[in-house]
Amino acid sequence: MTSYCGRSWQTSPRERRILTLRFHGQLTQKLIAERCGLSQMHVSRLLKQVLARLRAGMPR
Repeated sequence: MTSYCGRSWQTSPRERRILTLRFHGQLTQKLIAERCGLSQMHVSRLLKQVLARLRAGMPR
């Protein structure tokens, strides 16, 4: 669970792993896909979905 200003958002372990690899590990979607056993397109879709959920809940 991620928390920001008292709000919480549920992210799955797979989503957290992908976010960590992308932004902390600075890996490309292709490398993330190879490490997670997914296609690059699926990684792209997952990142888009979870980032949209996180952005929607953040204060402006």
